[in-house]
Amino acid sequence: MLKENGNFIHRHAQTLALSNYVSLVHVYRNPAQKPFFSYSTQIEGGLISYVYSYKGRFFKFFLSAFLFYKAYKQACVRFGKVDLVIWNVFYPLAIHFFWLRVMCRKPNYAIEHWTGFLHNTPKFNPKHPHLLLAKFTSKFLNGIYGVSKNLNENMKLLGIKNIKGVIYNSVDTSIFYPKKDKPIQFNWIHVSSLLNDHKNVKLLIAAFSSFDNQCPNTIMTVVGGENHSEIKQLLESYKLAKKVNLIKATNIEAVAAEMQNSHALLLSSNYENMPCVIAEALCCGLPVITTQVGGVSEIIDKNNGLVVPINDLQQYTNAMKKIYQSYNNYNNLKIANEANTLFAADAILVQFNQILESEKG
Repeated sequence: MLKENGNFIHRHAQTLALSNYVSLVHVYRNPAQKPFFSYSTQIEGGLISYVYSYKGRFFKFFLSAFLFYKAYKQACVRFGKVDLVIWNVFYPLAIHFFWLRVMCRKPNYAIEHWTGFLHNTPKFNPKHPHLLLAKFTSKFLNGIYGVSKNLNENMKLLGIKNIKGVIYNSVDTSIFYPKKDKPIQFNWIHVSSLLNDHKNVKLLIAAFSSFDNQCPNTIMTVVGGENHSEIKQLLESYKLAKKVNLIKATNIEAVAAEMQNSHALLLSSNYENMPCVIAEALCCGLPVITTQVGGVSEIIDKNNGLVVPINDLQQYTNAMKKIYQSYNNYNNLKIANEANTLFAADAILVQFNQILESEKG
C-alpha cells in the first residue's frame, strides 16, 4: 500500500494485515532533516511500514521514485512477491503509476478520500492536478474505492473511471466501544482540528450557547487542534469558559476515553467527506449531530442521530434540544453494534479480501 499523507490508509493497512502480509510505503520530502535520505522500518504483526524521506528540493519525482523502488525491493525480499498494489489518493502518488505498474506487473487499486472531488466544497477546482491525474490514471486502474457513496457519485460525475464500490474508514473497536458507566452530568463532545473555515467552530459555540440558555445543565468537551486561543476568546465572549473543557488530543486512546465519558458527538463542519470521528463516536455508542456534509447521511439516521443544514444555528440548536430531551430513546449498545457492521476491522477486512479473491479468480 502506498501512502502520501493522513492516517486513513494506515488504518486500512492495519486491517488488511489481520489476514495478509502488507507493506505500507510512505515517501515524503522533509527539508528540515539533516541527512539527504532518511529511512525507518516499523513492524506491527503482518504490517511492515517503510517510512522514507528526502531533503532535496529539485528532482522530486526521481528522488521519490528511487525511494519507492527501494521499498518495493525490500518488500519483495521480505515476502517473496507482491500480489496487489493499493494507492492512497491519486495526487501526487499516481505520477509513479506507470513505471511501478511495469515493474510490479500486478493489479493496481486506489482508495480515495479527498474532499476536493466534492463539488460543493471550497477545495473544488476542476483544474487541480489531483483531479486531472485521477481522471487520466483511473482508466488504467483495476478498481477505485471511495470512502463514501457520496464521494463515488461525485467522482463519477467528474469522469473518474473504474469505480468499484465503497470501503469505509476502519475503526479500532478494541479502543472505541461503549462504556456502561457515564458521568451523571450530560457531556457533549466535539473532536476536530478546530480550524474554523473547515470545522465551523463558531457555529458549534454559538449553538451550545443558545442551547445552554434553555438547558443549562450540560457541559461540553472540545478535543484536538492547536487553535485553543481563538476558541477561548469565543467562550469568553459567550461566557461559557466554565462550561467547556478544552483538551489537546495526545493519542487515539485519549480521544476514545473522552468519547466514552461523553453522551453525544457534535460536528458542525462546512465540508467533509466521511469523517472518521463520526464512525468512532458511533462505535462508542454515541448519537451524533452533524451538518449535512459529504456522505454523513449514509450512516446517520433517526436511530443514531440527526443531520442539519450547514451553518444553520436555529436548526442545530433545535437538534441539540431534541437529542438531550429524548436521550433515553437512544440505545447506545445498538448504535455501537450497527456501527461495527460498517466500520469494525472484521467488516472492512471482508471487503478487502473480496478484492483479493476476485484477483485470484
